[in-house]
Amino acid sequence: MTETYSTQAAVDDLSTTRRLTTPGDDPGDTPATAAPLFLDTPVRDSIVVRSSPAHPAYDADWYAFEFQAGRSYDISLNAVRVDGRSLSDPFLRLVDADGNVVAENDDANGRTLNAALTVSFTETATCYVVPDSFYGSDRGGYRLEITRGDASDPLAAIDWGVRLDRTEVTVYFAAAGEVFDFTRNQRTWTDYERQQVFEALGTYEDVSRLRFVETDASAGADFVLLQGRNGSALGWFNPPDPDLSGRAGVGWFNNSSEYWSDESGGLLERGSSTFLTFLHEFGHGLGMAHPHDRGGDSTVIRTRGSYGLDQGVYTVMSYNDGWPEGPNGASRSDRFGYNLTPAALDIALIQEKYGANANHNAGDDIYTLPTVNGPGTGYSTVWDVGGTDAIVAEDTARDVVIDLRAATLGGSEDTGGGGFVSYADGIFGGITIAAGVVIENAAGGSGGDRLVGNAAGNALAGAAGADTLSGGAGDDTLDGGAGADDMEGGSGNDTYIVDQSGDRVIEFEGGGTDMVRSAAADLDLADYENIEHVGLMGESDLAVTGDGADNFILGNAGDNVVAGGAGRDNVRSGRGDDVVRGGAGNDIILAQAGDDTLFGNGGRDNIRGGDGADVMTGGAGGDRFLIGPDQGSDTIRDFEAGVDKVHLAALTLGGYAALSGLMDNTSSGVLIAFDAASSLLMEGLRVADLSAGDFIL
Repeated sequence: MTETYSTQAAVDDLSTTRRLTTPGDDPGDTPATAAPLFLDTPVRDSIVVRSSPAHPAYDADWYAFEFQAGRSYDISLNAVRVDGRSLSDPFLRLVDADGNVVAENDDANGRTLNAALTVSFTETATCYVVPDSFYGSDRGGYRLEITRGDASDPLAAIDWGVRLDRTEVTVYFAAAGEVFDFTRNQRTWTDYERQQVFEALGTYEDVSRLRFVETDASAGADFVLLQGRNGSALGWFNPPDPDLSGRAGVGWFNNSSEYWSDESGGLLERGSSTFLTFLHEFGHGLGMAHPHDRGGDSTVIRTRGSYGLDQGVYTVMSYNDGWPEGPNGASRSDRFGYNLTPAALDIALIQEKYGANANHNAGDDIYTLPTVNGPGTGYSTVWDVGGTDAIVAEDTARDVVIDLRAATLGGSEDTGGGGFVSYADGIFGGITIAAGVVIENAAGGSGGDRLVGNAAGNALAGAAGADTLSGGAGDDTLDGGAGADDMEGGSGNDTYIVDQSGDRVIEFEGGGTDMVRSAAADLDLADYENIEHVGLMGESDLAVTGDGADNFILGNAGDNVVAGGAGRDNVRSGRGDDVVRGGAGNDIILAQAGDDTLFGNGGRDNIRGGDGADVMTGGAGGDRFLIGPDQGSDTIRDFEAGVDKVHLAALTLGGYAALSGLMDNTSSGVLIAFDAASSLLMEGLRVADLSAGDFIL
């Protein structure tokens, strides 16, 4: 983005001018003759250290620097060759105006002999930075630099250090021929142009307490907007700096045809390069600076040999429009591929200055990923204050990435400093999430998608394609959909939906209590490490098998075959005609609708028949058979008097005498008829074999 400033960089800070001291331009030896030191501007020189300052060869260098209150500064002193020699062991001192040493350092990190300090002051003060040597007799070259200690804070890199003193901002559109800040407005603004200006200003209203109101008087207006033609510059805007005296808030935009169109559908629409210019210049008007240079009190963003966070997808104040280092690169059209809203860094800083909008998107919202290149496509940042929300990719076969993590506002682009980008392959647009925002759910398309959750309980749905789903820290539900998917839940209590045998579940030890479910495939927990529970969905006739752990097992509406395994399992058979085998542990088997066959096998099992004609076999161990109201006509096949028990407390039958009155001997065993619709047959027994101790009433 090419940009100029009015008269003409009265807003520039002198410390942006790079100075390099040479050996022929030697700093003074005392505080009175100290040379100025500038932020982010290294100096290179040499000193001669002797045991006494009175020695004829003695040469000290003193530098003066004004430390601002509340800011952190890094000072580094490195040995470098000057005239063939370097200091043997640099030693760094910081001296206050009274001559007191306030900080000093010999070896910065224990691995080299270079020196460094990090300092901050509660009050603004001028101090003296003094390069020295650990040895009393030394000479040689050094490199000295002072930088902001919080230069890794990207907000410091876009903060001019000023703001408007109000949140209701008046906007004046200059008439043709009016002159402000030595600049003539060349044409009256049309209704459409004004509409698009307020469209851009409205994106700042969405995230903050700012409100923009048009005024018909230039006197006292916070923003005065001009337009005209002037080479390749896109625009400029004076920040709300009190020192600008009458010029603060004046902004100019280039209305040349290659940048501008004064009718709907053109280059002033969201996603276009000129709409981004509006966002960028209004950012200046609200007190924001470029990340790549020092405007006002801003720092320079650290990029480490790449654009890093200095990209439009992270801040509209960047000159690197869009996402040039993203997989799809930068847009090659002026009509789309630029910012639709302020980005995550901008939102955070604007909210620091003017407060956050506490009402925007408070309901259940769906944010749709752009999947077509064209007008309206670009990069947006979600500011959402509540509800259960989702980012979705609709009707696309493109591979997409949907990342629900919010901007961290620290570190680098890789650690989400400016947000994690959700995007579709080949599309010059996407979505990031502002700091502090929680988006719960994501749904991909039919391509090979990568969905990433956050610390909330997320529902991640991959749809078709071979997808990769990562849940994060919450209690997540991961459904890869059709295709062989990789699903990793993270540290919460997660549920994995398996649609085919090719799906891979990744769960680490200690990662919560997790469940695998399916409506289409047989499930065996032996195939899934560190998964405790398993369940079926839908109506298909499927098999489900537990493992040696204590499992919770859930059937579906089909006819299931369920095996609990060796642990203490809790099995709910589902609504079909199921066959359930509890395994060797002390299991709980609860039948639901259907005519079920239930085996406790080994252990002391609790078995309850459901609504239907259920057949229950306890197996070895003292088992408990639970009979409730409306449970149909059930059968116990291996009741052992004096060992097993029948639990009838839910029927409120009274004492054993009342129960005995319901018992009859039949050729198959003892039949207890509770009513016309429900009964219990205890096979192989006679009434005389039973006693009150065999029942819980």
